[in-house]
Amino acid sequence: SIKILKCMERYIYLMKVIGENSSKVVEGFCQLFDLYFWHIFQLFGNVDLLYDKSAPQDGSGALTLRLKKTLHRISQSISYTIGQYVDGYPSDDPGQGQGQQNVLSSGNMYGLRERTVALSSLGHIASEILSSSSDLQALVPDALTAQLDSFQNRTVMAVEDLREHLFHRVAKLLVNLVWVPEEIEKCQWAIKDVGMQQHEWVDRLNGQFYQFQLKLDAVGVQGDALKEFWKYAVSAANESILEGFSRVKKCSIEGRAAMSLDLQMFTTGMKRFVPKGFEPDVRIVDGYIKAFYVPESDLLHWAMTHREYKPQAILRLVSCILDANKPSSLNPLEINKRKKRVKELLAEIESSLI
Repeated sequence: SIKILKCMERYIYLMKVIGENSSKVVEGFCQLFDLYFWHIFQLFGNVDLLYDKSAPQDGSGALTLRLKKTLHRISQSISYTIGQYVDGYPSDDPGQGQGQQNVLSSGNMYGLRERTVALSSLGHIASEILSSSSDLQALVPDALTAQLDSFQNRTVMAVEDLREHLFHRVAKLLVNLVWVPEEIEKCQWAIKDVGMQQHEWVDRLNGQFYQFQLKLDAVGVQGDALKEFWKYAVSAANESILEGFSRVKKCSIEGRAAMSLDLQMFTTGMKRFVPKGFEPDVRIVDGYIKAFYVPESDLLHWAMTHREYKPQAILRLVSCILDANKPSSLNPLEINKRKKRVKELLAEIESSLI
């Protein structure tokens, strides 16, 4: 960041000397930041989310609209420079490519330390640019004032979005969550007694978070960065737990109570090793569990007002609720009427989620 800032100081000096004819200097000033921004994303980010339309665009670690627009603009405006790089390293140096693999390997904790340093560096440059905003505005030609405003309000401010994306990404890599949905789905939820013991997946997941904290300690992550990593790791866990609960096809009221118990025990266990002052937020999962008690007459309204859940998760939950509420004694005519009503309700909910 010191080298970048020194280069920026030279650009600013040229702006002072050249004055109204410094449009190319202003352009170079902005492109220097753009290139550094892009390099960090390309090295540590999920590039597939930018170019692959089939890649999932939601969930934890997704690119915000501002970040995506910023990256698209940078890739188009300085493509002649970006073209010299492959995966963040010059394409004519295969040894560097191997170096990147070593940095991002699981043995190096997926570049946890390097990501933290890179984002701190970029964030420092961004804060310096924003704090010098009025001075920069006084130096640039009048015709470029709006362009500089756009650069500061979009690209520079998008550093926070990039930070969120990269922290989400590494947190998800450090906490192994792939197995969670399947383990939850395999549990028996159509039960008549809740019991006093949580399911096995809860203890296993708490063990994962204990290991996660040990990894953060080993690297020396502290302060706000530590809390951010925890925030994104919990967010990723919420996503996996929700996916597991949404796969449950048959569930009794007691089963939903068992889900609440599992979530409570997971949160309680996690609190033993979270950073001081950090409170795990699992409200999104708790809300999904409690939605099981929504009356059938209110399901359409609930589905339309809870867009924080994926459409598929909402439809699965509604199907599970309707199955659980199915009367035990119906004659054939009543059964057909209910099937028709259920089909119409699901179709109406599905259309409302498009």
